[in-house]
Amino acid sequence: MMQRMNEDVNKMLVMTDVQEKMEQYGAEDGGGSIEKFASFIKAEQQKWALVANQAKVKVDA
Repeated sequence: MMQRMNEDVNKMLVMTDVQEKMEQYGAEDGGGSIEKFASFIKAEQQKWALVANQAKVKVDA
């Protein structure tokens, strides 16, 4: 199932209208392999955890 979803997303990301919208909003496409996406998510989690810690962000329960 994940492989199929990855293939479908990669097909969508090469569509001209999708690329134009992503460029308009300054988004990065994140396409590629499942492993590449997992690596991207891990890096984002680490980056934003550091930002939250430095800003002393607290979660309200």
